[in-house]
Amino acid sequence: MGKDLTGKELGKGFTQRKDGRYQTRISLGGGKKPICLYGHTLKEVKKKREKLLEKTKYGLDIDTQKITLNQWFEKWMELYIVNRIKKTTIRNYIDSYNRCIKYIGYMKLADIQITHVQNMVIELANKGYKKSTIRSTVSVVSSCLERAVIGKMLLFNPCRGIVYPEITNKNFKPVKIAGQNLKRMKRMTNDEIIRFFDVARDTRYYELYMLLLFTGMRIGEACALEWKDVDFQNNYLHVYKTINIVPVYYDDNGNKLDRPYYIKQITSPKRTASIRKIPLFKAAVDALYSWREKQLADKRKYKKSGGLKICY
Repeated sequence: MGKDLTGKELGKGFTQRKDGRYQTRISLGGGKKPICLYGHTLKEVKKKREKLLEKTKYGLDIDTQKITLNQWFEKWMELYIVNRIKKTTIRNYIDSYNRCIKYIGYMKLADIQITHVQNMVIELANKGYKKSTIRSTVSVVSSCLERAVIGKMLLFNPCRGIVYPEITNKNFKPVKIAGQNLKRMKRMTNDEIIRFFDVARDTRYYELYMLLLFTGMRIGEACALEWKDVDFQNNYLHVYKTINIVPVYYDDNGNKLDRPYYIKQITSPKRTASIRKIPLFKAAVDALYSWREKQLADKRKYKKSGGLKICY
């Protein structure tokens, strides 16, 4: 039986230190180092002991109980995510996670409750984030914590059962650019388009502007085009990839970099609906032929290969 400083018996396994704190020691077996628990009162130490024994009862890994969500997120990314998704998706994961850091990122995994996640959701909604954006953040955190449950680090996933508040636009203030309300901005008129192309005619990328106008492609799709994607015989473009400038957060071995750097990356589009064939009007065909002539001229002048890509 352990005793306090006055000699009073405290019960088996409990003692009082010279500094006045109470302590108990729990042996985990399997060659693991015993865990010491401390508290200012005997009642506090007993509660900690009961909580820890409950976790061991369900097979939780006690050695991971002090890890924070931020620490586990980095480890989860390195072990399970980085080497199996595109770099653009990694960026989305990190952007989504960053929104939760100030709310629960600093907390130990074992301390995160559903109320903490629910409060975070409400705070993000009050800050004006869209429901889809909030769902994206919770989804990343939930996937991270689900793996912790599988790894016996948590009993349950606190992201389950989250209720998303209805978000209205009553506090929405449109951004103004050059005195104009973005929601009221109009497309260019025909006269404005004609004036634009009159000015752009002698520029390097006149043909690119023409191609964008007559195909409706995104700039990333146009820059990822290769000549093999153009069917001049049947007058259509095959669009199935896009180019992005994305930050790289991890090296090829899955280790997090001290500072991200940026690369150009050609990837498939997010949605299958973006994979399509676009018919070419004569103006677009003429623009492509003209651009090809520029590439050939560059090849002769600078001894460039000209490449297979339309834009370079």
